Amino acid sequence: MTPIAEMRDFVITLEPPTDPTGREIFDRLDELRLLYNVVGHQIAMHAAAFDATGAADKAGSTTRGVLIEMGFAPGVAHRSVRVGVGVDSLPKLGDCAADGYLASEGVDAVVRGMSVVEKQTPTGLSDDDRAAYESELLVQAFSGVTPPRSPTTHAPSPTASPTPSTTPPRLPRTPR
Repeated sequence: MTPIAEMRDFVITLEPPTDPTGREIFDRLDELRLLYNVVGHQIAMHAAAFDATGAADKAGSTTRGVLIEMGFAPGVAHRSVRVGVGVDSLPKLGDCAADGYLASEGVDAVVRGMSVVEKQTPTGLSDDDRAAYESELLVQAFSGVTPPRSPTTHAPSPTASPTPSTTPPRLPRTPR
């Protein structure tokens, strides 16, 4: 049995602790949250690695299609592929996601936010500007800020040079 299968079998047997104060249950929930986030990140990284092999293309499908055929919900499959590709160019985001401190939905929002910034900036972003926008989007993701209805509301104007003093876009709204 693989270590992942062993871990799955262990998690299946978990039951909430008997705890009249709720403290042990709270702690377990926090541990499970981190595990859930780490697994989401690993799925995205594995989806990107699978996509890079071209195996789905050779089979006449897409990585997203293969994930759906495996049993992933369409939205999760799409997000996993998008995040897997996007995180590669966002090192701070990748670190936060890998450690489990940011949920898949927050990681996806940062990836989509950077995409909006890049599309709104015709000259491209310098490495410093890219890092500044990544940091600001991470701050928003961790703070739980509610994104505006339009992801482009606060995007830089095409003529503005993006600098850390330029207001970065808010995170795009996650569809419900």
